[in-house]
Amino acid sequence: MPPFPKDPRLMTPEELNGWVRSLITDRVPESTFLDYKQKPNIEGQKNRIELAKDVSSFANEASGIIIYGVPEEEQNGVPVPKALTECGFNMETGLPEKMENIILTVVEPTLPELTLRVIELEELKPKVLLLIYHPESWNKPHMVEGYEHVRFYRRGNFRAVPMSEKQVEACYMLRRSSQRHADMFFEN
Repeated sequence: MPPFPKDPRLMTPEELNGWVRSLITDRVPESTFLDYKQKPNIEGQKNRIELAKDVSSFANEASGIIIYGVPEEEQNGVPVPKALTECGFNMETGLPEKMENIILTVVEPTLPELTLRVIELEELKPKVLLLIYHPESWNKPHMVEGYEHVRFYRRGNFRAVPMSEKQVEACYMLRRSSQRHADMFFEN
């Protein structure tokens, strides 16, 4: 289970802001559940594929969060956030919607529980952070399928990594098993 205090979709803006602030100020390192990105970049196919890879890799594993607006540095070979005063970015109008549209267009099947939230910390204004969250998907595996790119990804320690054929097969078997259980439940 991911080390979140509770499901990020259920956090109030104040709870989410406080939690994200503590991740940065406590210099919580990147992990299989957490990824920091300095600034969103959705210009060009390569960057759009990278966005889809990162988000789908969390859905294909045990869930995860990407926080945009957090520059990082290495500490003992592990990426950790820089100081809060160095965080944030000036968000262009409509950016979360554009990012969501890319993810929903390029990832198949569609990610069922995608969440994007803007984080507004007083000490960063007018800059903001952007959080993208997806729990472990009940409909995995999800494939990045767009811009002549077709591949399944899972979350490694610090990045999205291609899934092996056996990992993809295991996800399909889990999906079929879950569907059978649901069918049996509704029949009874």
